[in-house]
Amino acid sequence: MIAAGPGRIAAAPLARVPVGCKLAVLAALGAGLAFVDRPWLLAGAFGLSLCALLATGLAPHLLWRGMKAPVLIVGCIALIEVWEHGPASAVVVTLRLVTLICFAHAVTSSSSVLAMTAVIESALRPLQRIGLLDAERASLTLTLAIRFVPLIAEEIAAIREAQALRGAHRSVVALAVPLVVRIILRAQDLADAIDLRGPPPRPGRGPNADAVVASGSAGEGAPAEAGPGSPGEQQRATVIVPFTAR
Repeated sequence: MIAAGPGRIAAAPLARVPVGCKLAVLAALGAGLAFVDRPWLLAGAFGLSLCALLATGLAPHLLWRGMKAPVLIVGCIALIEVWEHGPASAVVVTLRLVTLICFAHAVTSSSSVLAMTAVIESALRPLQRIGLLDAERASLTLTLAIRFVPLIAEEIAAIREAQALRGAHRSVVALAVPLVVRIILRAQDLADAIDLRGPPPRPGRGPNADAVVASGSAGEGAPAEAGPGSPGEQQRATVIVPFTAR
């Protein structure tokens, strides 16, 4: 998980499993559990997810701290499911969601963010070859999204501490307004930093590639000779200067 240190991740038994295998198993579970509606099978999958959590090597209170919010949301969903479709359906839905949450928490707790984004970038390379997306930009977006999760938690803690020092009462508006402002400021600083780096170089070109001179019809970068219908004139060469990072 993001909060876990590198040493703790490296010491976890589950960390010895390649990140690609863990993400593939998690994706397969996410797709397969949707078609399983027998409670005993889901209970078995839930037991395996608990074993995966134990294999992360984290203390129970650390595991619960990372899963508390998702489990509370699942509890609300279970209550709604009981009200609308009955207890049997609620048990199935709850076991599906909790199993996926446990497995996902186990994967993120035993893997570094850089390793996961590298695997995802490699998996997206085929889509880049056919022009659907840019694998590097997609992995950068994922990394930034993951990194902003603990930053938001730190901002919330700082705002609440400042309100407590001032003796202010806890209010949703008093918390939300400065939080949104701080997030926007951080996002603006991050956007400026990425803009200063410039776009990634095109395939086959470095960021400081030399200018390439190409003619309109003669090719090979040489000026074309004048045609018979326009004596004394030469076709101007076209200079293509690639964009360089600022």
